[in-house]
Amino acid sequence: MCLGPSSTLHAYEDELLRYIFELRECGMAVSSKLVIIKAASLSRAFREKEALSQYHCVRRFFIQHGLVRRMCTHVSQWDPRELEVVAAEFMQLVRHMVSDPSRDQDYIINMDQSPIPFTLDRLRTLELVGSRTVHLPKSTCDTKCATLAITITAAGKKLTPILVFKGEPGG
Repeated sequence: MCLGPSSTLHAYEDELLRYIFELRECGMAVSSKLVIIKAASLSRAFREKEALSQYHCVRRFFIQHGLVRRMCTHVSQWDPRELEVVAAEFMQLVRHMVSDPSRDQDYIINMDQSPIPFTLDRLRTLELVGSRTVHLPKSTCDTKCATLAITITAAGKKLTPILVFKGEPGG
């Protein structure tokens, strides 16, 4: 049985895979278009194909190497491993203050602020089949968003949420 002609990208598979995994290790999103641009820079034959043919060629490459498009499951500005140490230090620092019996639980509050962006970051990237967490960094250059602040006391009372819009009155 004939397997048919080899892929235009066959000679560049290792370089393309290295490119994809280096970007993913840095937490960057990798799209089909980004891989097409890289493949076109490596192969003249690939560059001369029609856009739809390029897309199908890259799609077959993804299937052959177990790569799928996935939605992001975790977005942050920092790597989660860096934050584990900071969080553990903070918990050790405040644990004895919070658990002091002379403290009123109504005056110990936890507040979380969540941005509500006006523009959305890219949420899809390539990832290996079976990956449980898809990590992407959040863009820090666009600050157009509202902020929702939610607060709860240690006694379990929920305080009124606050929605903050950045800007000037009448601006």
